[in-house]
Amino acid sequence: MQDGFFTSISEMEPMMPADFGKKVLEELAIEVIRKSAALSSALHPLTRRGIAELVRKVNSYYSNLIEGHNTHPVDIDRALRKDFSSEPAIRARQLESMAHIEVQKLIEARIEAEPDLLITGRDFLCWIHKEFYDRMPEEYLYVKQNDGISEKIIPGEVRKREVVVGRHLPPKWEYVGRFMDRLRRSMPLTNWEA
Repeated sequence: MQDGFFTSISEMEPMMPADFGKKVLEELAIEVIRKSAALSSALHPLTRRGIAELVRKVNSYYSNLIEGHNTHPVDIDRALRKDFSSEPAIRARQLESMAHIEVQKLIEARIEAEPDLLITGRDFLCWIHKEFYDRMPEEYLYVKQNDGISEKIIPGEVRKREVVVGRHLPPKWEYVGRFMDRLRRSMPLTNWEA
């Protein structure tokens, strides 16, 4: 760690358990898939869709909290009905929540349409970033740098300065590419090593 920012790839390890590929881990994965399929087949399709929608809202809620934005679940529901608050701060958080949920749906659709998609690759991650920030309210397109100066986020581009991200401690900007490359290499499938 340098100046409070992550710089060493080891700070994001282990990416995969040390015994990845061993029989015990494979058996546990098969058991999760088996139980998931049993649960899925026991649910009515409407119930499954309802659970998926609820999980997207929960993910949005907690992602916003990481950024320091406490969006009340009622406000998230209102945003999804296009019923936005007249209070600018609440409206901005609603738009952020809506962006999370819309982009989650896009991610799911893209993964389904492209089963060999490299989800840990820089191209895919930058695509997610672009889709997300293209939907953000204007005031959320600016990030405070470590020196206190605000700079506009360029959707889909890797940052080139230090930033403060809510309660999240990010990697030092010069190391972001290395961290992204390590994440890409963390996938054990050999056909994804391109």
